[in-house]
Amino acid sequence: MRLKVTLIALAVSALPALAAAEGCGWQHMKDSANTCPTGSTLDAKTGTCVKLTTS
Repeated sequence: MRLKVTLIALAVSALPALAAAEGCGWQHMKDSANTCPTGSTLDAKTGTCVKLTTS
């Protein structure tokens, strides 16, 4: 019984750290759109910068 309570307490205390780690990845993806050089934009499909074309 004591082991079960200890494991549950460890799991619950680790949840905020896991949630914070997930947030870092989202922020990086959000910032990457702003790092493309002038004249290019982020291609959502490939996740890379592509040159803007004019017609």
